[in-house]
Amino acid sequence: LVLSRDGAVWVTGWNKYGQLGDGLTAYTSKFFKTVSSGARAFAAGDLHSVVVKDDGSVWVTGRNNNGQLGDGSTTDRSNYVNVMPGGVKAIAAGSRHSLLLKQDGSVWATGKNSKGQLGDGTRVAKRTLFFVRTIRGAKVVAAGGYHSMILTRNGHVWATGWNKYGQLGDGSASDSIKSRSKFVQVMSSGATAVHAGDAHSIV
Repeated sequence: LVLSRDGAVWVTGWNKYGQLGDGLTAYTSKFFKTVSSGARAFAAGDLHSVVVKDDGSVWVTGRNNNGQLGDGSTTDRSNYVNVMPGGVKAIAAGSRHSLLLKQDGSVWATGKNSKGQLGDGTRVAKRTLFFVRTIRGAKVVAAGGYHSMILTRNGHVWATGWNKYGQLGDGSASDSIKSRSKFVQVMSSGATAVHAGDAHSIV
């Protein structure tokens, strides 16, 4: 996915589950436009895509077998569908889950939750976007393969989910705490950016 300055989203690549959002399931080797204008940010998961527009609305497409689109179903989509009417300032797409951060600092999540990556204290998958918690001053959400992270304006970092390889950065041994199901603070100051890979994190 590529976002141009005029708010258009351009896509290319594998499209078996409709993750390009063009109404088809055929792959392409050239970039073409699927959102014509109004996009502010995007996130690409393993097999799904998430776009937030200038009005704060969230649109999703692609694989949905674990509820990662958050539309209340497990039906794959090949066209973008609206799952949040507005108020969203940041988004992230993990392997099979999605995170939204609203203007009020509330974190919303949906999708696969087998490692606690949704941060709601369970390991039960969700098909609909739901409120997880509010973290004061939250400004960035990041989604790895099976873990999630939040960065606040004062440099705090919070994390939840799979931790077998220490990807949460909480100092725990991989054989003692292999996953967490609630967000815990793993850095208390100084962070300005955070990124989550498949099984590692960078701050």
